[in-house]
Amino acid sequence: MKMEQLPLPRWEVDLHGDDRDLQHLAQHFINEGMRIYKDDSTDQTLLVIGGFSAEASPKDVLIAATEKVQLLSGVLKVAHQAQTSLSVGGVMLRQQNGTRHVYASMQVTLGVNVEFHAEVLRPGRNGELVPVPQPAPLTVRLATLAQTDPVVATAMRLAVMPDAGTWRGLVPLFEVVEHDVLGAGSSIVKNGWASKTQQKRFEHTANSSAAGDASRHGHQRFAPPANPMTLDEARSFVQMVLQAWIAARLTRSETAVSAAGVSDWSQP
Repeated sequence: MKMEQLPLPRWEVDLHGDDRDLQHLAQHFINEGMRIYKDDSTDQTLLVIGGFSAEASPKDVLIAATEKVQLLSGVLKVAHQAQTSLSVGGVMLRQQNGTRHVYASMQVTLGVNVEFHAEVLRPGRNGELVPVPQPAPLTVRLATLAQTDPVVATAMRLAVMPDAGTWRGLVPLFEVVEHDVLGAGSSIVKNGWASKTQQKRFEHTANSSAAGDASRHGHQRFAPPANPMTLDEARSFVQMVLQAWIAARLTRSETAVSAAGVSDWSQP
């Protein structure tokens, strides 16, 4: 659906972030589940916020938008290797006559990154080349899942917390995955996502003096392992487990949707 075809009145928020990430969002998040588009007249990337009447409080719209943007930031970091988080610039209401009422605004920092896309073609019935339908990008699939799966949503929010790259931030993110897997009657090791040695080394380092003042609990819960895990190794370990878990959750969710006869992954 083109911008001109979107229903009015509607609430929107102006997204701020890296140009490459904004371009990706505007290109791929184009369905009702989470609609984002580029307004060429203002050079803004806008996220449509549904579920609010024109009489709604801008504050309530901002709260809802902030939650969505935080989730999107986590998705971009995990699935698109985003280096910066998104933020909400302006909250605005587009009226039936097309006028805009802006309720908040902030400065924009511009970047110069560009994302390129390749089109795959195949011979058609008459010998002409036709585009091969491409699957939705991981960001769209993951954002769709996070909107309906509170455990995945929690993981996405933790991934962009200020301390996400520290021991104090890595352990809660790992525990979300571990508890989910244990609740399903399995384990990270049984699933082949990490070895028992890797997991023990991570946990013992995080909960011992080996992690220093930034340890998970701030006190010595375990004796330091003989070969403590460095912080960089811990980040790589958690990222490895997180990616494997996400792949499994996506497969399970999309298989269930496919079995139900639904093919639009962008629907909530």
